[in-house]
Amino acid sequence: MKAGARGQAALESALTLPLVTFLFLGLLQMLHAMQGRAMAEYAASRAVRVGSTNHASCRRMMDATVLALLPSFSSFARAGSDPAENLAAAFLKHGVQNKWRYDDEYSKGGGKLRFVGDIVWLRRDFSKSTAYADELNFDQPGPPQTMRVQMIYWFPMKIPFANWVISKMVLGYVGVNPLLSGRKATWAGAPLNGLAGAVAARAAAGETVLPIVTEASMRMMSPVREPGEWCGGGP
Repeated sequence: MKAGARGQAALESALTLPLVTFLFLGLLQMLHAMQGRAMAEYAASRAVRVGSTNHASCRRMMDATVLALLPSFSSFARAGSDPAENLAAAFLKHGVQNKWRYDDEYSKGGGKLRFVGDIVWLRRDFSKSTAYADELNFDQPGPPQTMRVQMIYWFPMKIPFANWVISKMVLGYVGVNPLLSGRKATWAGAPLNGLAGAVAARAAAGETVLPIVTEASMRMMSPVREPGEWCGGGP
């Protein structure tokens, strides 16, 4: 191959390599996010089920949510060890003792990343009455009292280059295009429905997270005893 052809091939590779790298790593991250979405829908259903039978207890709902989400953000299965003990240890680490927050360090594919923010926010809405302390509502005739839960799962992304690009696309970015050398990027960002501030603050702290929002509802099978709407955080 002539020197000119070799130089052209090297130039073309340099121009296309960032895009190809992002496509590969971004696909892996999106597949991981799809798993997170499926786990979030399951976790929301578990939260509303536990809340329905336990007086809408925030603690029990948050515990059920984190336990359901554990496989999507924490690796606790190790060869030659007891899976039940590992699961219990991971749950204690991320449950009420740590106020349902991350406490993990990752070093795959680059520099170390540490996540310490909230794992989930839960918002409870009761369709029949706003008198949360009035237990008579549970047994009064008429439409049954229903609890709707909105869950925001702060899904952690762990593939450095792909996550940086995805984070910029979500929050908005104007500057040198990291995917196309020599060009300018003007990314407007995504509508985050009031969550942009929390996403930006965590991105500034080095935590690349995506808010996965899902909902579930169920008839209350026990009287509501806890006032308030938000469990484990909120905007």
